[in-house]
Amino acid sequence: MLNSVEENFKPIPNPYIVGNPIKSGDMFYGRQEEFLFTKRKIETGDKNYVIVFCGERRSGKTSILFQILSGKLGEKFLPVLIDMQTMAGLNSDADFFAEMGQEICRTLKDRRLDFQAYNFHAFSESPYKCFQSLLDHVLSLYPGRHLVLMIDEYEMIEQKFDEGSLSPDVITFFAGLLESERNLSFVFTGSRHLEQRKKIEYWRVLFGKSLYRRIGFLSRDDTIRLIAEPVRNWVTYQEGVIETIYRSTAGQPFYTQVVCQNLIDHLNERQKTHVELADLAEVTEGILQNPLPQMIYIWNSLKEMERLAFTVLAELQQTTEGFIPVAKFQRFLKQKEAGFYPSKKDLTTALEGLYERELVSKRGETYRLAIDLLGRWVRQEYSFWKTIHEMVASGTYAQTLTASGKRMGKFAYAVAAAGIGVAVLVALLFKSQFTPSKPATGTEGTPFVTLPPASGNAGTSLIDSGAETVANGKPDIAVKSDATAKQSTEPVSAAPMPAMLMVMSQPIGAAIFLNDSLLQNQPTPKSIANLSAGTYRLRLEKLGYRGRDTTIAVAAGAMAEIEMALEKLPPGFLRLVVKPYAAAFIDGILRADTTSLYLIPVDAGPHRIRLEHKWGKLDTIIAVVSGETVDFEHTFKKP
Repeated sequence: MLNSVEENFKPIPNPYIVGNPIKSGDMFYGRQEEFLFTKRKIETGDKNYVIVFCGERRSGKTSILFQILSGKLGEKFLPVLIDMQTMAGLNSDADFFAEMGQEICRTLKDRRLDFQAYNFHAFSESPYKCFQSLLDHVLSLYPGRHLVLMIDEYEMIEQKFDEGSLSPDVITFFAGLLESERNLSFVFTGSRHLEQRKKIEYWRVLFGKSLYRRIGFLSRDDTIRLIAEPVRNWVTYQEGVIETIYRSTAGQPFYTQVVCQNLIDHLNERQKTHVELADLAEVTEGILQNPLPQMIYIWNSLKEMERLAFTVLAELQQTTEGFIPVAKFQRFLKQKEAGFYPSKKDLTTALEGLYERELVSKRGETYRLAIDLLGRWVRQEYSFWKTIHEMVASGTYAQTLTASGKRMGKFAYAVAAAGIGVAVLVALLFKSQFTPSKPATGTEGTPFVTLPPASGNAGTSLIDSGAETVANGKPDIAVKSDATAKQSTEPVSAAPMPAMLMVMSQPIGAAIFLNDSLLQNQPTPKSIANLSAGTYRLRLEKLGYRGRDTTIAVAAGAMAEIEMALEKLPPGFLRLVVKPYAAAFIDGILRADTTSLYLIPVDAGPHRIRLEHKWGKLDTIIAVVSGETVDFEHTFKKP
């Protein structure tokens, strides 16, 4: 039944949304508790609050804001959404408040509000007072209504503080607004509580005015509704399919939408409307073979001990679906003779970190994977042996080695091998001190990417194969060789820590341009290492989508990440006139059969066209432009 094609099949509209927030109410399910909580606290609270929706990436926080923006709280509220990602280029407090003021005017669409009447950049008036005047005007126009300023990705404000493009006085100003008699509240979205931010001094003034709401997984009932209701008029399910999807995603909205979207694409490709367990298995395997940017981001953001705990848990859950105690983790490592035996405290700390991020579930002091789909991918891509090897290479946990006189274990042998590598490196450095450096060639030099920030040479290639690691014929660290082998006491200046940038897109597979240079054969998702600290110009391009530009700052020793949703361009049209007739395949897919005239919508870009008739075949490439029609004619001649 898996490959059977149904007669009179009609393509199924795919309603599932992946990568972008859900703006309409049609595809939004659940979260009623969050709306009731927000409404109740604003309406009945004895003071104004900043409500913080906390959760992991892709948990649906921004979608909640869009639902509030569309009126979920009721007519008494005036919600305005401020997207911090649109403020990448701001350079001052005046820029920040001007953008907020303009968004308020755009959202309310009230002719009585004239944004041009407020000059946020005037020397004679503070931007704080200017914004305050705008707020007072808005509230005077809507007596009895409550203004709700929603700031998405509030952590980006902290980045602006660190860059120096925004003053921390902004937060003090927000606190003053909350303490005033104005009908005004804030809603923030982010990954952490204000008290958990690294720069806690920025946010301290808001601690007594903030309320928190954790945005986690959908309930089982809401997840089942999300799976079945949007396609109830087109799709039927074999018994067990919907429950299997729920077990695979645990109700995490992003992964649920991903599975469902891929499942509908699969049905359209197979021209069927009934989903069998075999169909779901094939779709799931496709996701595991082509991991989502979110999966890669999660793994890269974990601490080393968290990675080890995750991989061991993924191994253990192959044989049990129950919750697993920490002692079983320790027994597993000993049975595998890993040679690395973390304490119960270290493992528990790691598992609690995973629990905070909703990657594992917890019952007492026992744990299990929260999202089976993610666990399967980790088990497939990252064995615990591979994770231990990476920990050895980093040296982070070398001091925790346990090696008895009877048996070193595989882990200890790995460390010994690493020690040999260090010895070889020292010997090479010693040799380079007395050997003149050779000029770099196209095949020599560092394999790392060393790209200056945008303020430097904009046209620098991302891969500088000719870069030298030794300057003036001497190594960065001089190694003395004398009879006593004494260590040099001369101070050595530490080089700046390199930065890393994780670039993701929806959809994946976009070409990356950094400072106007293309990363050859390195599409998204891509982790770019060994960058100099600074601000970079970033552009993403993908066939059939509108390119996007932005700037992003990366700090020394830190990993910045950015994800950009690309806007799909309107399709072009391909008009095929074939005589006497033919079957038409576009990019390998049959699009029309036994007719002589085709008008087919296709994505912008080149397409492979194949025409088949009993008198012959034709293969060609045709480029289609967005919004335009391309005509192509061909006549098959009788042999």
